[in-house]
Amino acid sequence: MLSGNQNTRVPGRLFEAAAYASAPHSPVYWQTTGRAGQAAASLTEEHKADVVVVGAGYAGLHCARRLARAGQQVIVLEAESPGWGASGRNGGFCCLGGDLRGLESIARRWGEGDAVHYARTQREAIAFVDEFLFQAGLADSRQGHGELCLAHHPRVALGLAAQADALDRWYGVRAEVLSGEMLAARGMSVAGSYGGLYYPLGFGLQPWDYVQALAAQAQQDGVRVYAHSPVLELRRDRGRWVAVTPQGQVRATRLVIATNGYSSEQLPSWMAGRYLPVQSQIMVTAPLSDAQISAQGFSTDVMCYDSRHLLHYFRLLPDRRFLFGMRGGFRAGDDAADKRRIRRHWRRLFPAWRDVAVEYDWSGLLCFNGHGMPFAAALPGLDNAYGAFGWHGNGVALASYSGHLLGGAILGEKNTLPAVMQLTPQRMPLPAQRRLWLRLGIRLAGLADALGR
Repeated sequence: MLSGNQNTRVPGRLFEAAAYASAPHSPVYWQTTGRAGQAAASLTEEHKADVVVVGAGYAGLHCARRLARAGQQVIVLEAESPGWGASGRNGGFCCLGGDLRGLESIARRWGEGDAVHYARTQREAIAFVDEFLFQAGLADSRQGHGELCLAHHPRVALGLAAQADALDRWYGVRAEVLSGEMLAARGMSVAGSYGGLYYPLGFGLQPWDYVQALAAQAQQDGVRVYAHSPVLELRRDRGRWVAVTPQGQVRATRLVIATNGYSSEQLPSWMAGRYLPVQSQIMVTAPLSDAQISAQGFSTDVMCYDSRHLLHYFRLLPDRRFLFGMRGGFRAGDDAADKRRIRRHWRRLFPAWRDVAVEYDWSGLLCFNGHGMPFAAALPGLDNAYGAFGWHGNGVALASYSGHLLGGAILGEKNTLPAVMQLTPQRMPLPAQRRLWLRLGIRLAGLADALGR
C-alpha cells in the first residue's frame, strides 16, 4: 500500500493495497463535483504538541478543533489528505445510527437509562452537524428532511407499526407507516418493497464539502493539519507519545486515534482484533430526465434505505443523479466483480433505469467494533491515549459529535458521552481470521434477508 507521496507502507492494516491507494480505483463523485481539497503540508522534522490526533476525518478534526479552541496545541496527522477516507466518500446520510445492536438490545444488556442517553446523543449529533453547516455557510447544501426505511419482505412489513412505536419511545419522533400505494403517491416507488416507515430525523449532505469546510475551520482555530504523513510507529518515551512519520515525528502528551476502518493493528497494538473494516460500494448515475423519474416513480429527495441486513441505501441528488450504495465486497480492488454486483442489485430495485449510464462508482471502508457499539473514550491500559472509531456505516453525525464530546472529556470537562460508547471493544474470536468470518457472516445475512428475518 502506498501512502501519499511517501511510498511507505503503513504496518498492520487488514485489507489489500487497493483499499489504501492514494487515488480511489474510480473517481468519487463528491470530490470531482465539490470544493477543492483543503491544502496541508507534509510533516517534516520534529514537533511538539499537547495532543496528536491520527486521522483527519469527522471525528479527528472535530476533536482537534475543540481542543485547539481551548488553547491546546494540536497536530493532526493524515496518511493522505483531509477527508480522504470514509469522511469524503460516504453516501452523505446525516442520520440516526452508529451501532449493530439496536436500542432494545442495548437496553436489555446495559439498562434503559444508558439506551435513552445513547438515543438522545444520536439526535443531538444530527443537530450538531446541522449547526456546523449553518455556521460554515453550507446550510443550502442540506437536502431533504427525514429518512425512509423500506420493508424488503412481507414479514418485515408486519413489524413496521411496532418499529414506529419504538422510534416514538426512544427518539420522541412520530413515524409514519406507509403502504405501497402511499409510497407511490409520494414518489417513493422501489420494486420489491412491501411498505415503508418514514421518520422526520436527518438530512442528506455533500460529505466532501462538509469535511473540507471542517478541515479549514480546524486550521483557522489553530490546529496544525499535516497531509501525506502516515504514522508508521507509535511509542512512549519519557512520559510522552511519539508518532513517527516518514520524514518527521511528533512528541505529544496525549494521543487520539481516529482512523476508523483505515486503522492499523499496530498503531497502537491495543487496537489488534478489536475492529473490523468492511467494504461498502457506491455508484452514481448520469442525470435523470423527468420522463425517467416518472417511469420509475421515484422522485423524493428523502434519504432511503431498506430493511436488509446487507442493506441498500440510496438518494436522488440535487442535480438529479441517483446515488445507490450497498455493503459487501470481499476483496479491495476487485473492480469488475463489484461493479457487476452493485448494478445487478440496483437494476432489480429500479428496473425503469436499467439502461441509465453509471458515471461514478467507488468503494471505501467502514468499521465494525468487536462489541457492535461505537467507541469514543480513553484506551484502557494506555496512558493519555484515546480513541474514536467504529460507526458501523453511520458516522456522518455520530462520528462528528463524538469527536467533539471526546475533546471535551480530554480537557477534563464533564464527560457527556454515553456510557455504552465508552465500553471497551472486545477482541473478536480468532482475530487473524476475522475477514473470513466476515465472508461467512455476509452469506448468512443474505440468507436471513431472503427469509425476512
